[in-house]
Amino acid sequence: MTRSFSQQHKALELPAGLDPQVHAIDVTVKATKGITDFKFLTMLRLTMSDDKNPGKSAELINYVQKPGAPASATLTMVSANPVNTLDHWKSDAAVFTMDIAGTLPEIDWTIDITVRFSGSLKYKY
Repeated sequence: MTRSFSQQHKALELPAGLDPQVHAIDVTVKATKGITDFKFLTMLRLTMSDDKNPGKSAELINYVQKPGAPASATLTMVSANPVNTLDHWKSDAAVFTMDIAGTLPEIDWTIDITVRFSGSLKYKY
C-alpha cells in the first residue's frame, strides 16, 4: 500500500555563506484507530520530496520488521543513513510518501506519523 500526504510550509530561504543540513533522525508510527499493534507489518518505507521536484525524493526510513518481533502499538525507527533533506524545505510543500507491506487489516485503520528532523548550520568565511 502506498499513501502520500503533503505538509504546507513557507519555503526555507537562508543567506549566502551558510552550509546548512537537515536530516531526519527518526520516524515514529502510532496506531490510533482500528488496529492495536503493527504485527501485520513486514516493511515500511517513508520518502520525502517537494512540490518543485516531485520525482526527486529522499529516503527517510526503510524498515523491515524482524520475524518474531514483539507486537507494539508504536514503532520508532531510527534512520540508519540520514540524508540531507534541505532542498525539500526550499519549496512551499513537502510531500511524504509511505509504502507499507504485510498482511494489511481489512478494517479501516489510522495511524499518526511523527518525523523528527535535526538541523545544523556552518558559516563559511
